[in-house]
Amino acid sequence: MDFGKDSQFDSSRAIQIRLLPFDEDRLVEVGRKVRDLYPSAHEERIRTRVSDATVIALARKVAAGLRRQKWESLPRLFLKKLVGEMLDRVEEHEAFDPRTHFELTLAPAEMNADERFAAGIERTPDDIALDLS
Repeated sequence: MDFGKDSQFDSSRAIQIRLLPFDEDRLVEVGRKVRDLYPSAHEERIRTRVSDATVIALARKVAAGLRRQKWESLPRLFLKKLVGEMLDRVEEHEAFDPRTHFELTLAPAEMNADERFAAGIERTPDDIALDLS
């Protein structure tokens, strides 16, 4: 697909769509939509415990963990944490409140190479300082 210069004229009927880069606002917007679409027997508990402020805090913590070098690396880990470690637990456990019981961990084993690089865990040969004296 050949996209034009101005994304405002992209067709929503095209077989491919342009994906715009993520920033904090877009990441939070996706998080809110996922929360609102999350299938739950306890919708009020989900909405109360995983509030907009909680979604924003999670986005910022994931961004800080990846040093905000590459926002496009954030959505996968952010959504994994939001759904698997917040929404699922709030749904399953009446007493779970992410504001008090959730602690973000970003383990290298759950990251891909780009995410490890953004977090400063994985380095390239160009990062090695050589002493040529």
